Amino acid sequence: MATAKAAAAKAQAEVVEITNGKFKHKLSHPVKIEENEYTELEFDFEGLTGLDMIAAAKDRERMSPATASGDGTTMIKEAILPDSDRTYQAFVAAKAAKVHPSVILGLPARDFSKITRAVAIFLLGSAF
Repeated sequence: MATAKAAAAKAQAEVVEITNGKFKHKLSHPVKIEENEYTELEFDFEGLTGLDMIAAAKDRERMSPATASGDGTTMIKEAILPDSDRTYQAFVAAKAAKVHPSVILGLPARDFSKITRAVAIFLLGSAF
């Protein structure tokens, strides 16, 4: 019975709740990135513009522009639906939180996953 309660509490902690286009995430532990310490991040998804979304896509391309194709050439790696691409979601999250993408990309996996899930829910709807 105690295990079921613990599992339910953990599942509740993993719920992503976006209210009025805003999402606040308390990090699992303080994280120091580029001389700044973060304990939580706030995201304003409703404040994003089309230009922010395009800039996020371009930033993503600039930081990871190509992958090796195996034959000595390179090719751009694109998701069929960019909104469902985790890397793109990380760059959108950085725009929404007004931080450098390295902050989002440098977070522990659990925090990174919850934040990119929040972006996915915002971009793709609650059915995601």
